[in-house]
Amino acid sequence: MEQRIDEDGELEQKCSQCQDWWPADLQFFYSAGHGKLMSVCKACYLESRYPGGRSTKRYQERVRQ
Repeated sequence: MEQRIDEDGELEQKCSQCQDWWPADLQFFYSAGHGKLMSVCKACYLESRYPGGRSTKRYQERVRQ
């Protein structure tokens, strides 16, 4: 996991999948436990977990039951 300090003095982390730099906080990365962040940003994680997107229809059917 690659990290750096940006020009504003904020800590940033590089996503290991998309290679973009994001603020190293819970808004952009999920927690990996013990005060660490996952190496993949939330957007990449969700895209890899749900490659076709989340089906609203299936979700609504499951909620109704």
